[in-house]
Amino acid sequence: MDLFTWCCFVVLLILCCWLVQWFAAPEVSFYVKITSVLTWVLNFGLVLLVPEDLYYTLNHFENSHEVEWSKEQVQEPQFQEISSTYLLLYWVVYLLTWTIIPVLQEWENSGDLSSMDRLKRSLKSNGVFYLYMLVGGIVGLVLLMLVNAAGDMGLMTYLKSLASAFGMFLLMLLLGYGMVEIPKSHWRTGDLS
Repeated sequence: MDLFTWCCFVVLLILCCWLVQWFAAPEVSFYVKITSVLTWVLNFGLVLLVPEDLYYTLNHFENSHEVEWSKEQVQEPQFQEISSTYLLLYWVVYLLTWTIIPVLQEWENSGDLSSMDRLKRSLKSNGVFYLYMLVGGIVGLVLLMLVNAAGDMGLMTYLKSLASAFGMFLLMLLLGYGMVEIPKSHWRTGDLS
C-alpha cells in the first residue's frame, strides 16, 4: 500500500478514537471503547482500500486492452498486497461480528457477580443461539433440497441469489425508514399516525 493509504488509516484511527471518547458515556468500560474503535477502523478501513484498488485497476487497464486478469497480473505484488489486505480486514471483521462482540455484549448484560460466571453465561447463551441457527440452517437446506427449489441453477447459486435478495430487501427497508418524515406538528401531541 502506498503512503497516502497508510496516512488515511492513521487519520481514521485518530478520528475513531476521538469519536468514541466524545460520544461514550463516562461509565463505559475501556475494553468496550477499544472494541468499538477496532470495529469502526476495520469497517471503514475496507472502504479506504477502494480508491487504491480502483487506481491500480484503472492504471493497469489503461495500459492494456485486456478484459480479464491474467495469471501473471494476479501474481504482481501490488495486486497481492491489496487482495491480502481486503481478506485480512474482511475476516477480522467477520470474526469480531460473529464471535467476540456477541460474547462481550452478553458478558456486559449478564447479572452475575463474578467475571467467570458472566463469561460462562455469555458463552452458554451464544452457544444456544448458534445451535439454533445451525439446526435451522440444516433444516432449511434439507427442505430446499427436498423440494428442489434451486431447479436447474444449482443450490449454491440459489443460496447466493437468496443472500443478495435479502441484502437488497434490507437495504430498501433501512433506506425507506430514512425517507419517512413525521410532521413537526405531531411531535408534541404524540400522535404519530
